Amino acid sequence: TETGILCTKYRPERVMDFCKMWWQRCAVPKLIRACEVAACWEEKVFLHLQYKEADPALATMVAHPLAWNHAMFLEAIVKCSNVESYYRAVSFYLVEHADLLPDLLTTVSAKADPARVTGLLKATRTVEYGEHGVLPLFKEYLQKVQQRGDVADVNEAYNEILLLENNVESLRQSIENFPAFDQLRMARKLEHATAIEYRRIAASLFRENKKYEQAVEVSKRDKLWRDAIESASASKDPELVDFLSRYFLDNELREGFTAMLLACYEFFRPALALEYSWTYGVMDFSMPFFVQTMEEIGNRVMGLEEESRERAQAVDEFKKGLQDEVNDDPSVLLHGVQDSAASAAFALTQSGGSGAAAQLALGWQK
Repeated sequence: TETGILCTKYRPERVMDFCKMWWQRCAVPKLIRACEVAACWEEKVFLHLQYKEADPALATMVAHPLAWNHAMFLEAIVKCSNVESYYRAVSFYLVEHADLLPDLLTTVSAKADPARVTGLLKATRTVEYGEHGVLPLFKEYLQKVQQRGDVADVNEAYNEILLLENNVESLRQSIENFPAFDQLRMARKLEHATAIEYRRIAASLFRENKKYEQAVEVSKRDKLWRDAIESASASKDPELVDFLSRYFLDNELREGFTAMLLACYEFFRPALALEYSWTYGVMDFSMPFFVQTMEEIGNRVMGLEEESRERAQAVDEFKKGLQDEVNDDPSVLLHGVQDSAASAAFALTQSGGSGAAAQLALGWQK
């Protein structure tokens, strides 16, 4: 130990070789203090790592960039116990070694908070690169983090990068697979975009967030009738359906009215459909709707008739059972029909009494 201390004072160029050879036989904390006094930062980092003190080694490299070594830095960051060290390391690399930052992000991605790392990247060098900072340079990191978990900040940052790149297909997939972000804000941003595909995404976002009127309005402006009908059908709102139906009829879009009748069949009132068909003279276009409606009504009537028939049959079987029970009652032979409790039930059934009363009479007898 004392030899190492003397080397730090008089032979600083030999300290690293000495530490690598003899650190196991030295009092490492004492030798670390001597290296700090002599400003032997690289040797200090080496001793910290050998002594399993990753946090001080990392702090030394951040405070003294001359002591930095990429391999040693990654080795130290993996062994760090202080989470804040991850974010200090990212900030350090952003300033000193931006080209090697992807390696560091890959190393710390499993432990560091991706939302906080994204904020650091976005806030760096905004003057040179704009409001998104250096974030677009690390798109691959955002992709990897997004696959691991649905984090709102990461999703929004990644979607913003895709917007900058005009990558419509990837943006649609990201929105569908990772919905944890401010969807309404994105929809309002896209509804006035120049590309029609962006406006379709805006309409779908409005529809997913139950803003059906806005979704219909966006689709109607672009004459995307199918999207508008899907939004109206998903809303199940009679007023919105009526509004879109009138729009189709006023603009002589008869096929659109037919599609509305079929898509909104469950809650489109037949009387209203008949009124519109007669008023606008589109009976031929609405006939499939009326055929389906009449078939459903017929099926319901037949079902009610069958149910009524089964109920009448059950009542007849119940009456027949009561009559058989009266005939088999031994008290009829002894006392006659007038004195029998079962005869009372029989009389109730013959006089049209309720089944509950007949059951009550039989219960009293038993």
